[in-house]
Amino acid sequence: MSSRLFQSVRERRGLSYDIRSQIQYFDDVGGWAVTAGLATDRVSEAWAAIMRELDRICTKRPGAAELKRTKEYLIGNFRLGLEQVRSRMFYFGNCVQTYGRVLPPEEVVAGIAAVTADDVIEACGGTVPKVELPKRPENIDINPPEERKPEKLPKWRKILGAITGCLFGGLLL
Repeated sequence: MSSRLFQSVRERRGLSYDIRSQIQYFDDVGGWAVTAGLATDRVSEAWAAIMRELDRICTKRPGAAELKRTKEYLIGNFRLGLEQVRSRMFYFGNCVQTYGRVLPPEEVVAGIAAVTADDVIEACGGTVPKVELPKRPENIDINPPEERKPEKLPKWRKILGAITGCLFGGLLL
């Protein structure tokens, strides 16, 4: 099973040999990154395909089956990750830094299980900013509109935004 980006950009269009998304989140800010390995002569085409896929996740609700598979995937990976001592310690440290306490694994699993298709759309804010491909696209920073900056969002929206980033990285077709 592969993410939407992998299926759309790599498998269907053959635009990259590797593509993935990842998130980094903290209490007050976060980042959602897409990385791709591709031929320099296909950058523009790949950029357009990636932006279409980002827009799709923010404007079209995932279907029930897709959302169910995604949540099962995330919960399974989360539980497996806690089996390794090192991963568990990173999890504890991240929880304390981000939330001021260690979240019991059951709370995290319940949070993932409770995410709805509407939550995914809401966490995205409904749109992805339209950004032109820079001349040197090695590192592209897309900032949210002023009204969606992290300091202006309630805490639950920041956390849900992080979950949405996870969903996008693991949304399965």
